Amino acid sequence: MSYIDTFDYEFIGFFGLFPVYHPLVAVEGAGGDEFSCTPTQLVIGGGGGEHLGLVIQKPEMAVEWFISKWVGLVQEGKLKPQDPIPSDLLDQWDRYFEEQMEFPESILHFAGWNVETYYHFFEDCSSSAFYRPFIKEEDVFFEHWITISVGEFVFYAMTDLAPTLDTHYPEVRKYVKDVLYMNILLPPPGYLLPHGRKLVDGKVVWGNIRWWPQKS
Repeated sequence: MSYIDTFDYEFIGFFGLFPVYHPLVAVEGAGGDEFSCTPTQLVIGGGGGEHLGLVIQKPEMAVEWFISKWVGLVQEGKLKPQDPIPSDLLDQWDRYFEEQMEFPESILHFAGWNVETYYHFFEDCSSSAFYRPFIKEEDVFFEHWITISVGEFVFYAMTDLAPTLDTHYPEVRKYVKDVLYMNILLPPPGYLLPHGRKLVDGKVVWGNIRWWPQKS
């Protein structure tokens, strides 16, 4: 049993080899591998008893990093949107990001990690276990790659974790439709996975998956 199994959460999918969880309650961790988290966040890895947790503390800011990456590719001519975007709208999105930007250090919390944990995680993220692995020559900064990968997923699949995005980036969902990373993937229905728990009528129920109910 891992630390995350001590409170209610949804199983979301896999970030390469690592499970991704959505806490359903606010938890004040004791520190180290017992991290704090809330329902407004995501967690990669379950903490003590599993892979040490990586808490995505600000999913909406991770989405903004994804949008900034997308805008940069458009401006460089490396990506052509399905629909032409007014240049003033692109500039507006870019300007807001520059004004409000927070670096990945404030978005990602590596709970209880040491140098060895980080190194092995880096190696795995640079491997074919990922649809779009980290590539030093293209991505430059590893933690930017993590942030953008998660931000893309939240943008397309968990919009509830970015509630003010449409206000800050008007019409963004009308134009941003391209997949750049696709690094969080879901197992198909039918797999009886042991991930996810929820307290129902005082009893712990396992197999709480975000996207479909488990079938016993």
